[in-house]
Amino acid sequence: MADADLKRTASELDEPASGSEDPESSSALSSHPAKRRYIDQSHAEGTQPTADAGSHTTIASSPITVANGLSNHQQRQFQNGDPSTTHAPPLSGPSTNHLESPGRLQVPEALDEDRLRGMEPGDLVQTILELQSAYEHNMSIVSAQYEDVSRQLAEIRACLSTLLKGSTESLEAASRCLNASTTKSTTHTNPRLVPATPLPVIPAHTGRNTYKPAIQHTKLVPPATEPIARPSPPLVAATPLTTPLSVSARPTPSPSVDASFQRINTPARVSLKLNFPADGSVPTVVSYSTLHTVGEVWAEFKHGLDGTPPIEAIEQQWGSRWRPDPKGRTWFSRRKIVWDKVRELIHDGLSEEDAVAEVDAMRNGRSVHWLINLLTNDRKEIKASWKAAAAAAKAAKGKR
Repeated sequence: MADADLKRTASELDEPASGSEDPESSSALSSHPAKRRYIDQSHAEGTQPTADAGSHTTIASSPITVANGLSNHQQRQFQNGDPSTTHAPPLSGPSTNHLESPGRLQVPEALDEDRLRGMEPGDLVQTILELQSAYEHNMSIVSAQYEDVSRQLAEIRACLSTLLKGSTESLEAASRCLNASTTKSTTHTNPRLVPATPLPVIPAHTGRNTYKPAIQHTKLVPPATEPIARPSPPLVAATPLTTPLSVSARPTPSPSVDASFQRINTPARVSLKLNFPADGSVPTVVSYSTLHTVGEVWAEFKHGLDGTPPIEAIEQQWGSRWRPDPKGRTWFSRRKIVWDKVRELIHDGLSEEDAVAEVDAMRNGRSVHWLINLLTNDRKEIKASWKAAAAAAKAAKGKR
């Protein structure tokens, strides 16, 4: 019985060689030499007389089964661990050869079209299920990662929103503080710039009209000759006289008048005070003046100011003996720069008042000290240009 089965099996295997095999199976066998060797090995074992009688292993005659190398019965025996089929291990299929990695599902290896066509329906179903399971597992991982990234993005947005909100609140608070401080400073400084009562003297930094009140005060009517019902000083200041008066007859303006017009960090106004001896000798200086306008500086020199005789008259009578100390010489030389500038403009054809107003406008609201420095620099530049012109003229004359 066993010999008959083996002969039948050998005859079935020999049929494809005689030209009766299917063209598709013939091309499949020719393209897989390993399958052809397995069939030849099975044919050789079938002809041996020492074959195991208990193992009735048959090879299917179907071309698809032969092309796959094993029948369904042999594949089931190999999967169940039947020792009779260990001599012919099956080819690696999608359900038996997976790359296992920790934490991931087994993904079947890549299958070409020929192998998929040669697989059994059950194997195809199993491969599809494994692919579906791997897809679901990967999708769950991607979904978890997407949720984690979304959560982190929401936290970052919350942090940025909090930071921007805090920065905006800080900027608004700083802006409110700056506005409040500006308003407060304006409220405190504005009353200082406006006098509470009408004043007989026009304040400093008012342009060409600065000098006129100073000259008017030097020509006021003496208090001794005024009647008792004389109008107030502001009205008297508006009626100047053409006849100059003596030094003792000139009124002295109150220090509180100019105090309201002084700028911040401006030195206090100080008048020139001299001590005249009874014997008519050289006077001595008690204090040197500190003035704020060009009109006052010129009036102090030309007409006298605050009850002090004009400096021009003192210089003509006693020279520099009344100011022998270094401070007095420096004070006089710096004031002389302003006097010379006014006299220069008068020499050019301007009136006394216009010349004083022109020089006062040069300081542009700054202090008299700044104006003196400006005029000093201008004088140095003019002298340097004169020297350069003289040197050029001398050199040109020498070449001739």
